[in-house]
Parts: sequence; structure tokens; C-alpha cells
Amino acid sequence: MKAVKVIAVLAIIGAVTWLAILDHREIMQERAIVSHVRNLLDACKSMGDSASPTIKGKALVWDMTSDSRSDAHDRLPSELKATSADSQITVFMVIGERNVQVGTYSVSGEPAYRQYMDVAVAYWPEKKAVGMGYVVSKEPRSSRPVEHRPEYGDPYEPIANWISTLPKAR
Repeated sequence: MKAVKVIAVLAIIGAVTWLAILDHREIMQERAIVSHVRNLLDACKSMGDSASPTIKGKALVWDMTSDSRSDAHDRLPSELKATSADSQITVFMVIGERNVQVGTYSVSGEPAYRQYMDVAVAYWPEKKAVGMGYVVSKEPRSSRPVEHRPEYGDPYEPIANWISTLPKAR
């Protein structure tokens, strides 16, 4: 019985390790896709927020400030989440944020911020600039336990919700 438990534990460890390797490989491939559209940021900025972009294929949300997949990507509906194997991807590049103080916590004196997220949009593999989007975070908590750090509203769910409501190309 002990040998069966050891084998089961080793199988689980192997499976977890394999999944981690696959996820790392996927992130590296997504990073390569983003590297192909990164040079379109200035074109996206110059186009501005003229219209809602249309999603071609599936969506990849990438945080340009940390050069990693955005947490907003994980909050997309599964049928909308791109993988590197998809032939058509609309890349949403979170390029920055603007913080606006909307409150101060009474005990700690720390500020509470609403975030305005700047998102550039491009198509891959066409390498075509689409424009910009601006997404407002959730509001920061109105009260919280005493913490000696600023509070920021969650931007990831609003980004995923915005992307989910965009029109899809046929």
C-alpha cells in the first residue's frame, strides 16, 4: 500500500512539473507574438480611442510594464482566450496606468486610487495597429483593515469585461 502512495505522489509531482513546463513554453511563445506587434504601440497611440476595436480570432492580454501575461487574460471567458496555437489573435497590450486619488483611509492615512488603464490593440499575424482603449478599474475598497500601503482598484476584471463586450469579426 505504501508503494502505491509513493507512486501516486510521484505521478502528481510529474504531472504538475509537466504542466509548469507547458505553461512556461506557452508564455514564451506568447512573448514572441507580442514582440512582433510591440513596434505598433506608437501607431496605436496616434490612432487614439476612435472606435471600439473588433476582435479577430481570440484575445491575448499582455502587460507591457512587466512583460508578462496580464491577470486580465486569465479572467477572459475560455472561448475568447488566445493561445499561441491560434492563427488569428487580437493582442491587447496594457501599456500604462494613470492613478487618481479618490480617498484616504482614516486610520493609516494611506491614499486610495482609481486606475485608468491604457490598452493598445493590434492584430497578429497581420501586425496591424488597431487603436487604443482606456479602462477604468473597480473602485478601491471604501474601508479596510489598517495597512500601511496605498490601495488600488482592481483593473483586471474591468479589462476582461471590456474585451468580452467588443464585437467579434466574422
